[in-house]
Amino acid sequence: MSNLTENNCKTETALPLTGYMEEFTGMDPARFCTPGHKGNAVSGGLSGAPDSLFGYDIADDVASIPRKIRESESYAAQIYNTLRTFYLVNGSTAGILAMFLSVIKPGEKVVIGRNCHRSALSGLVLSGAVPAYALCDISSEGFQLNTTPQAVEKALDQNSDAKAVFITSPSYWGICADMEEIGRICRDRGVFLLADEAWGAHFPFGKNFPKSAIICGADLVVQSAHKTLPCLTGTSLLHICSSKTDPVMVEESLALVQTTSPNLLYYLSLEQGINRMKTDGGAALKTAGDTVVRFREIVKKGKTSCSLLQGCCPSDIYEIAQKRGFGTDPLKLSLFMDPVETGISGSELAGWFTDSFGIIPEMSDFNTIIFLLTGWEKKHHIDNLEKALKNLSDENYNSGIKHRGKKYSSVKIHPEDSCCLPPTTAVSPRAAHFFPKKQIDLEESEGEICGVPVVPYPPGIPVLMPGEIINAGTINILKKTASAGVNIRGIERNRNGWMITVLDD
Repeated sequence: MSNLTENNCKTETALPLTGYMEEFTGMDPARFCTPGHKGNAVSGGLSGAPDSLFGYDIADDVASIPRKIRESESYAAQIYNTLRTFYLVNGSTAGILAMFLSVIKPGEKVVIGRNCHRSALSGLVLSGAVPAYALCDISSEGFQLNTTPQAVEKALDQNSDAKAVFITSPSYWGICADMEEIGRICRDRGVFLLADEAWGAHFPFGKNFPKSAIICGADLVVQSAHKTLPCLTGTSLLHICSSKTDPVMVEESLALVQTTSPNLLYYLSLEQGINRMKTDGGAALKTAGDTVVRFREIVKKGKTSCSLLQGCCPSDIYEIAQKRGFGTDPLKLSLFMDPVETGISGSELAGWFTDSFGIIPEMSDFNTIIFLLTGWEKKHHIDNLEKALKNLSDENYNSGIKHRGKKYSSVKIHPEDSCCLPPTTAVSPRAAHFFPKKQIDLEESEGEICGVPVVPYPPGIPVLMPGEIINAGTINILKKTASAGVNIRGIERNRNGWMITVLDD
């Protein structure tokens, strides 16, 4: 393929990978290489798939493509103002795994905010790191906010040998930790700060948004481009933000957890999506933020007439978070239901949005519905959501939604609940992963060591980690939550009740 060298594929575009691939595919190369479709839409099953889609899909080691990918990553690093940025094609999970593998050795401790995603557990298992948890602040309504600087400092005081701190911010609900203060604490203690900013890839592009961990003292930051940017599902970013981090170690760690056959379309999507945010992202985010403000007002007014909305949290959870020192993402529109009061769960109400208006929320669970706006929605879809919220707020219209004939018991978690006490880790998650296991009745599991992650989905935040001792408060919360119909991975139901996997002595 000597005629397909970089010299023969010159372009004037500012996007290195996009420009190269436009000329590369325009030369109609004879493809005696992978992938098997050879650049033609011949796979079938995807109606209307254009040849161009398949044309851009080629192995990433052909001709000068590797160099152009690196140039494209450098372009992204300039936009995000990082020392180096890596494109990820296995989602933010790959970035989180690489963070653990690159800075923490087996047996070393890491302080982790308890609202971490399940992928952090995978990082613990693969790296052999030992967790020490910093608990999240919980509002009087029983809503989990985020990790405070005080909680991080306390955890570091109790674990002075910790090598790193891992913080998830923003949370799934858009509640942000004080990353500047946590960054200061980590610098003073000489520990790495690792940030799971999966839900905050858009922060650097918008005005009046929380500050990104990139400029708050984090050493490594992972972001899910596909969550809030106009990029394909599975595309993410890993940023090196300080000279304390070894880029060679990060790159080698990524090689362990990423596919050796990445889809070039993901790289193109990242380059083009980030460039679009550079040029139009600010306006898109402002539009989305203004729309969320308008929709929140509709919900707020509806509380005076809507029996369902009267069952929401008595105060706006984002106002509560802000008063307690947390930042909030302006793009999240959340409804917080009280199924005990209204007789309908958040998941059931989400079904009404979908069945009646064709609206698919980002997430719904027992008492929550989240709608995510990014500014890239179609106008008629925005109009549709506004219509649905107004209909929900109408007393006559929503009366037919309420009565589903179900009786719900409360599953609110309060700070005084015993499951909110610091969990006791008996063995490391890595040791628990390889340990023999057995299933027992959840009712009889107090004092046993949990064998698998117990994780409500969504949002994927573990209630129990492998290696932790199960306490009575956690059992009670799991029983209530499971009985309410929440999907919990890690426990199973049989004829006798709920079963949980524990370590087998």
